Amino acid sequence: MSGLEDFYRSKDVYIKLPTQLRYYKHRPKLSSEGELGIMPMSTKDEMLLKVPDTLYNGEALFEIIKSVAPDIKDPYEILLPDMDAILIATRIASYGTDMDVSATCPHCNQKTEYAINLANILSGLRAIDPLTIEINKLSIILKPNSVSAMTAKGIADHESNRLLIIMSQNKDSDTDLYKDQFKESLERISAANIAFIANRIESVTTPDDTVVTDVQEIANWLTNATTSTVEQISNHGDKLNDSGIPKSFNFTCSNEVCQKSFESSFEFNPSFFFKDS
Repeated sequence: MSGLEDFYRSKDVYIKLPTQLRYYKHRPKLSSEGELGIMPMSTKDEMLLKVPDTLYNGEALFEIIKSVAPDIKDPYEILLPDMDAILIATRIASYGTDMDVSATCPHCNQKTEYAINLANILSGLRAIDPLTIEINKLSIILKPNSVSAMTAKGIADHESNRLLIIMSQNKDSDTDLYKDQFKESLERISAANIAFIANRIESVTTPDDTVVTDVQEIANWLTNATTSTVEQISNHGDKLNDSGIPKSFNFTCSNEVCQKSFESSFEFNPSFFFKDS
């Protein structure tokens, strides 16, 4: 032992998670106050984020979560609202509470850098309860998506872009290869979107009180459901994903002629790890 253990980084910020750990199979170890401890990033963590193409790479993000939140036993279980809170807490632990953000006044188009206090944002954290909706005599309990499910969403987005390229390059083509590529891309997009939506369903209860929780069975139902049903679930799920941390802020325009108040919103994402973000 080197005798330097007392000088290792420690848990500097403690937070309550918006989902209250309701959906975790492997519950993280919490403090006596029911809070999760967050450490500052290590040099290795920061170097990892500086490698090209790793900023939005799921595996890189999970490795960093293991480092800054060691009490989370399985980072793949983290839900999106909880990830927002962890990202903000990591930013605070690593660089302090203040962060500059850009916002553009809708009245005069003046773009200005504003300082926001991340500790105040965490203090506005809202607890998330399950949401039950009724569709066609089915009772559906929704939950936020897991971060790992975003991988499926990423596949869908990638395939959508790939499909657009195929269509633009072969718009006058009638070859079998073009048709096969088009069909394959459509199937990938559909499957990834269904997987993402199924991930936000905790259970479906039928009129005879049969409760279905199997993800594959739910995915099969979604594949054969109406567009309206899938859209309703998707829309309600989007609201749940965004419900943990306030994401809209009020600013006053810096233009001396304007000086009007306006509201601006932005997403919390891995880019907030960077000191100059």
